[in-house]
Amino acid sequence: MKLNDTEKNVLLTVKDISQILDVSTGCVDSWTRDGRLKCFRLGKLKRIEPTELLRYLKNVGNSEIAMYWFEDNIRRYIKYHKKARR
Repeated sequence: MKLNDTEKNVLLTVKDISQILDVSTGCVDSWTRDGRLKCFRLGKLKRIEPTELLRYLKNVGNSEIAMYWFEDNIRRYIKYHKKARR
């Protein structure tokens, strides 16, 4: 399962990622601060591409099954919580 072009064009917030992965926003902030998770900065705001989140999750050693689950969770989150840019 791969993200489609519409899903790839969405930018996720730190809060979005914390909800998708069920971790604290502080945890996601530390990943971006340390450079482990690349983000775009818009002033004080941080935005992360879904493909970058998947790259990070794969690089920390998640299995293929876990990656499938993460992709599905990202896709569902985007579908129900975000409006894709067109």
